[in-house]
Amino acid sequence: MASTVYGIDLGTCYSNASYVDPTGNVVCARSAEGGTTTPSVVYFTDNGDAVVGEVAKDTALVEPDRTVQFAKALMGKTDVAATIDGAPKSPEEVSSYILRKVAQDAVQGSGMEMDGVVVTVPAYFGDSERTATKAAASIAGLNLVGLVQEPVAAAVYYGCTKSDQDLTALVYDLGGGTFDVSVIDVRHAEAGTDIRVVCSDGNHNLGGRLWDEAIANYLADAFAEQTGYADEYDPYGMQALQSAAERAKKHLTSRDEDTVALNIAGLPARIPLSRETFEQLTAHLLSQTVELTRTTLDNAAAKGYTVDKILLVGGSTRMPQVANALRENFPDLPVEINEPDEAVSKGAALCALDILAGKGAPGEGGSGAAPVSDDSVVHQLQLTGGATPLTIHYATTKSYGVQVLDVKSNQDMVCNLIMKNQPISSSDREVRVQRTFGTNVDNQETVEVRVFENDEENDLIPIDRDPIKTALFDLGPSNLPKNSPIDVTFRLSEEGLLTVAATEPASGRNLEFDIQVSGLSADEVEDIRSKALAVDVQ
Repeated sequence: MASTVYGIDLGTCYSNASYVDPTGNVVCARSAEGGTTTPSVVYFTDNGDAVVGEVAKDTALVEPDRTVQFAKALMGKTDVAATIDGAPKSPEEVSSYILRKVAQDAVQGSGMEMDGVVVTVPAYFGDSERTATKAAASIAGLNLVGLVQEPVAAAVYYGCTKSDQDLTALVYDLGGGTFDVSVIDVRHAEAGTDIRVVCSDGNHNLGGRLWDEAIANYLADAFAEQTGYADEYDPYGMQALQSAAERAKKHLTSRDEDTVALNIAGLPARIPLSRETFEQLTAHLLSQTVELTRTTLDNAAAKGYTVDKILLVGGSTRMPQVANALRENFPDLPVEINEPDEAVSKGAALCALDILAGKGAPGEGGSGAAPVSDDSVVHQLQLTGGATPLTIHYATTKSYGVQVLDVKSNQDMVCNLIMKNQPISSSDREVRVQRTFGTNVDNQETVEVRVFENDEENDLIPIDRDPIKTALFDLGPSNLPKNSPIDVTFRLSEEGLLTVAATEPASGRNLEFDIQVSGLSADEVEDIRSKALAVDVQ
């Protein structure tokens, strides 16, 4: 059987996979249930099997203690997403079952074995979230050959299949659980397609599910008013409200009015809901995306880029209010929506094909990825514009700094050395910044190096969080006077690995360490992997 590399969009609410078929077409694989997306929900049965997708989603509120949703939002933030039958389930393990389900359905539907996968991540994911995503792929038993940012994948798909023109696009990605906005510059040449991430922003708690919640709350109040129902909604009632809310949202994408039929606790009701009311209920959510879009456009302009158009990605962008608000607030920019559920995984498939063709990973490499097999099919792409190889220039997604004493205010502050949205060298594949600081007192023998991650793009910022790493630099009995120089160097790789070095020039003493992100260790990943692969995924 022929084989290929797939692109997987691991979403907060829905996931899917795509591949390039032997004729050169980019295809979104259908799930075993017949759709192009699979709900990112896992239900654990009494016998230990993992049921992924629509069935799990239907039982999420009926059996909440055995069902896990929104695991992506927990990646890199906690070690436990849920406890099932006394056993903790990490976000990485839960995500691994989603990846396995999507992967096995894709192989079954395409008829081509899976040599490896490229998995997408939000642009604003930091090192811990990326590391967790790699761990999830490893636990799933997949050969991860790369990660690619979601807006980059969407731009690759658009730039390589929909247009042969150079453009600078703002990718507005409103999914079920997250919002991501990035400015991407696409340039075509005979040698290949050059894609540059100019700047990005986002909110990992802002997504279509909040629109669903707004409708569900409205329906709950209207149902109580219409029927006199005054009790707490049990899990079955909550599921009825949630399912009705999601259906109503979809109906209102093409209708001005909808009537929601409910029957809870034996009480029937028919509740009218207009698109106007829906938009009023959710205006505060939409305004947050508009402001983040405005900020990102301003950041791009400050870097010398003029955006040509706005590309809509993510299933929630089907809501008419999204395009209408963007056209109203940014009247000079055309707004286009094209395959919002599929563009990200299709772009990832193109990146995967570029790796398969031996042109090198166009993004963030997989950790310990095995080579693709010798019988892989190398396709001739049917591209509208652009040509492989793809060259992707990334920008930093976070700022990184050290704690310093600001002499002007006499306050401890964070001094950022690496700034968010700073270009990453395509040749060195890293950002390297050195700053010189001074010792605080005479005869200082140690320096505590405290490293912080943040989203600010300012040189000095107040300390409002814990450091991601603290290390002690031993200066020894050097008899250094106050303000003796200490050189601090930050190196951030394209994959998000931060290396910190501190040097005292007079003595030559130095300290160097890599930032070890929180999360699962290599041994823990391998232990979970051996157990998870024995679980039947349906």
